[in-house]
Amino acid sequence: MRKRTAAIIIQDKKILLVRDDWADFFSLPGGIIEEGEDPEIALSRELEEELKVKMKFLKHYHSYNYTNTKFNLPQTDINYLISLIGTPKASSEITEIKWFSKADIQSGKTKISPIFIDNLFPKLVYDRLL
Repeated sequence: MRKRTAAIIIQDKKILLVRDDWADFFSLPGGIIEEGEDPEIALSRELEEELKVKMKFLKHYHSYNYTNTKFNLPQTDINYLISLIGTPKASSEITEIKWFSKADIQSGKTKISPIFIDNLFPKLVYDRLL
């Protein structure tokens, strides 16, 4: 089973989402956890590669299982609430970064990962983080 770790970065009731160079949608920054790698270490590595930032604080928030349709494999996503040291900048395979409010996401004007919309967005809204 594939495992992915991702960062939930929220400031002023807006969440930071990224668009990978291979994707036509926005999703949480993060990446695949390598065999035997700690999810928190993997997330730190991915954030340094993708956004040129370091983590200041992290707390496990929510994990869920689904089928990754790109690879047709079962996958677990492990999501952490984090705060950053530094200002995020698109780097590596990241084409674009953008801050989204709850209304921005609900408007449907920008394509956002259905996995995020179905599995994480409702919880963020329920918990009043967005």
